[in-house]
Amino acid sequence: MDKQGDWDSDDEERLEKRTIRIRALSIALISIVMILGSGSYLATRAANHAISEALCANEIVAREAQPGSAQYEWIVFRRNCGATTDYSYHLSIIGQGTQLSNESGNVYRSGGAFNASWSDNRTIHITGSSYKESKKETKFKGIRVVYSSI
Repeated sequence: MDKQGDWDSDDEERLEKRTIRIRALSIALISIVMILGSGSYLATRAANHAISEALCANEIVAREAQPGSAQYEWIVFRRNCGATTDYSYHLSIIGQGTQLSNESGNVYRSGGAFNASWSDNRTIHITGSSYKESKKETKFKGIRVVYSSI
C-alpha cells in the first residue's frame, strides 16, 4: 500500500508540474500575441497618419503676428485632404516666422469658415461657424482663446 501511495503522489506531482508548464506557456504565448498585436496596431496607425498627412494640403487664409512681442502668430488655413473629404478650416499658433507644417491645426478645427483676431497680446478671439468642430483649445502656449458664434 505504501508503494501505491508513493506511486499516486509521483503521478500527482508530474500532473501538477505539467499543469504549471502549460499555464506558463499559455501566459507566454498570450503575452507574445498581445505585444505583436500592439506593435502592429501602432505601426499601422502611424503609417495611416503619415499617408493621410501626405495627401493633405494647407492653404493659408489669414495670419497675424502677436501684438507687442511678436513671439507667436496665428494662422487660419483651409485644409484639403482630397476629393473624398470636405474642406476643413484650422487655426494654429506657431512661432513668429515659422513655416506652417502640413498638419492639422493645433488650436482649432472646424468644418466651416471662421475669423480670428487678437483681442490683446495674450488673447485670440475666434468668431464664426461652429460647424463640425473637432478641436477647440481654450489655452495654448500661454495664449487664451475665446470663441463666439455669429
